[in-house]
This record gives sequence, structure tokens and C-alpha cells, in this order.
Amino acid sequence: MQWRCPVCARPLLLAAQGASCELGHQFDRARQGYINLLPAQHKASRNPGDDAGMMTARHDFLQAGYYRPLAMRILELLAARLAESASSASSSYANNANYANNANYANNANHANNANYASNACGATAGDRSGATKAPAQLLDCGCGEGYYSGIFAAGLDSPGLAVQVAGIDISRAALRLAARQYKQVVFAVASNFHLPVADAQVDIMTRIFAPGDDQETRRVLVPGGWLIVASPGPRHLFELKAGIYARPTEHVEPSVPEGFTCIHAERVQFLLQLQSRAAIDALLKMTPFAWAARQKAATAFDDLKTLTTSADILLRSYQVSPA
Repeated sequence: MQWRCPVCARPLLLAAQGASCELGHQFDRARQGYINLLPAQHKASRNPGDDAGMMTARHDFLQAGYYRPLAMRILELLAARLAESASSASSSYANNANYANNANYANNANHANNANYASNACGATAGDRSGATKAPAQLLDCGCGEGYYSGIFAAGLDSPGLAVQVAGIDISRAALRLAARQYKQVVFAVASNFHLPVADAQVDIMTRIFAPGDDQETRRVLVPGGWLIVASPGPRHLFELKAGIYARPTEHVEPSVPEGFTCIHAERVQFLLQLQSRAAIDALLKMTPFAWAARQKAATAFDDLKTLTTSADILLRSYQVSPA
């Protein structure tokens, strides 16, 4: 994938120490391995994004496997799409023992047995990548946080017959310190989803998991016929948690189709989160917009909870760039 300078939009040359463009704009590589491609003019604050405490809570929660059903379902969609684009990938991915025989997922009584996947088609079938070559397919995880999903994608798609390069961007340096330390096979950069430091038509598939983005920027960096996979809260997502915080909890509103895209697949991924400690409840709170409301609310019975069962209800949609 060709990165571009976030200052002048010229191509970036990546090196061990960092990156630079032909006009001399230079960007350092942190000792953890990520590159900071977020210039001051793209920052709303000195240290934008989630702080270290929030990222540590997110890391601990996700590593406990609570959202693994979502990660694995997205991995299935990615593998199917990439196999469709590479004729040699169809059989090799099906025989990938790391994925198909994943005992941690298949035997996880707390998650796998609760997962409920209800899918439906919502438009045209997926098309092939325009001008596909033997070069690795490029997957960009926007708003990657501490890298949980990026790492699963890179490991799960590491299969004979599949050539995939995974990159992740996030606006939070604290997030990428964690990500780059743990997932060495992924290229990470501090950057904004609204000002992507990527050249035009470079990305085969983009993922945005509970992350915002800019439709025009997304279309710019995707190849013709490229895919955008978006995970967003479903109507009843974490509803029991919300009911413990708000007097009148409301359902999430269904998002609109991004401008310039066609929806080709939609489904709801639903499973139960069974939190067995106060630490897990607090970690989940820190990952959500509910944390501030919870802090402002007077003490209630919810504050004394040591366990909580709440519903994960996630809208998972695949979009394809509409023909010009």
C-alpha cells in the first residue's frame, strides 16, 4: 500500500526510522514500531483519541474474548471476499486449521453457544477487484484502537494461497503503543479516519468497527469495486447496561448507507456478554459513551453489581463502491 504525506499528499517513503516525502516532510517511527502521520492541523487537542486508561480497559476486555464472535464473523466475511478475488484462495482458506478448527472459539460456551447470526442480502452481489494482480491484497482497519481486530485479521488470513497485508490507523497514540507492541505483523500509523494518509485507489477492503469515517475519503482510497465493512451498534446493543444508567434508555438508530456506496450484505450479530466481575463491567463502561453518564449519576444498585449479563447486538454491513 502506498502511503502519502499528510501535509502535501505526495508519496511517502517508509524506512526503519520513519517516513519522508520528496518535499522533506518527515515523520518519526516510535520505538514500539508505529509511525505518527497525524499533523497538528488534524488534531482537535494535544493528545486526541482515547487515553491510556481507556485503551488498557479496552485491551483487557477484548483479550478476555467477549467480542470474539464479532471478530470471527468479520473474519469470515473478509476471507470470503478475498477468496472470491483470488481463485487459489477458496480451498486453502477452508483448510486453514488456525481458523476452521479454532477450539477456543468453537468450544467457548460463554460466547459461541450464545451467538446468533441472522443475515440477509441487501443489494447487488460483490464484484471482483478491478485490475487485480498477484500483489498482496490491502486491508485497512480504520479506528483500529489497540489492534485487537487488526491482529485477528492478520493471523486469520495468514493462509497458503492468500496474500494479504493488514494495516491499522487510529488517532490515539496510546492505542497504537499497545497495538504495535503486540501485533508485529500489522503496519500501524497514527492518523485520522477523516484525513487518510493513503494514496488514491490503494485499499481493497476497509473495516470500521465502532468507528466513524468520511465517505469521500473512504471512496478515494478504495480500489474500484473495493469493499467497506462497517460494524455499528444494533438497536438493542448493551441495552441492559444502558438501563442501569439511564432512566429511559433508547434504542440505537440504524445508520444510513454511506454516500457513493451500495449495500451488498447486512446482518445482525447477536450474543450475550456474561461479565463475571466488577472489573469487567468497569472495562466495558470505559469502552462506551456511557462512562461519563455513569460517573455523573448518583450511586444506585447498579454501582454495586459484581456480575452483569447484557446483549451484544451489532449491525454488520458490507458496502461496495458504486460505479461512477
